[in-house]
Amino acid sequence: MKKQLLFITAVLSLVFCFSCKKENTTNTPGNPAANNVKVKTQTGNWGTTTYTYDGNGRVTLEQNSSGSKVTYDYQNGMVIKKQYNTGGVNDFTAQFEVGANGLIIKETHPNSPTYVSISVYNNDQEIVKRTITQNGVTDAFDYFYSNGNCDSVRNSSNGNWNSTEVYTYFTDKLNSLDNNAYGLPYFGKGNKNLVKTEQWFYSGGQSTSLYNYSYEWDGNGMVSKETVTWNANINISYFTYF
Repeated sequence: MKKQLLFITAVLSLVFCFSCKKENTTNTPGNPAANNVKVKTQTGNWGTTTYTYDGNGRVTLEQNSSGSKVTYDYQNGMVIKKQYNTGGVNDFTAQFEVGANGLIIKETHPNSPTYVSISVYNNDQEIVKRTITQNGVTDAFDYFYSNGNCDSVRNSSNGNWNSTEVYTYFTDKLNSLDNNAYGLPYFGKGNKNLVKTEQWFYSGGQSTSLYNYSYEWDGNGMVSKETVTWNANINISYFTYF
């Protein structure tokens, strides 16, 4: 899942222009030079992912250094996403239906006929609800916002609350890792600011450790390094841009 809720964080997120070099714009730390700036590479403990975009700034290829890849094919009112393993075998396909507002409204999986995901957005093009139905179970994800940021996501199954994700943000640092930066504008508007902390709370009373985020920036104010720590664990990602 992409970083920053891209709405690419775990299954709750969606995971949600044109490519050109950055404009000569003065930036405060974390302030994208322009919405058309795109992530070129992302490197972490899994290796490096290199991104390719079409003339409209939409991602067409996510190539992993391991040899696996994800392709995106754009058809009339549809986006076809295919995942290939290191052997070149297509092991997952998702079909996204694009609504009149240019956003994903429905997702299906050809190899899982019972899977249907429906997404609803507010007037700011932020996702506010995602409902996934599969094998007779309905999972609902409700997204809540404050000052342009998704501060919590509530998950329930067949009407029963399961968990809530809670986020805080660096309100003085604008987000350069949103859906647009990854060529995924059809997943809706991303968060205004960069994530500061993240934690899950479950219906049984349990909770995850608190995940803490910190960042470094390049000379254009774009995030060049993201560090996530929890307990004694650390995960570091590096970014370059077109």
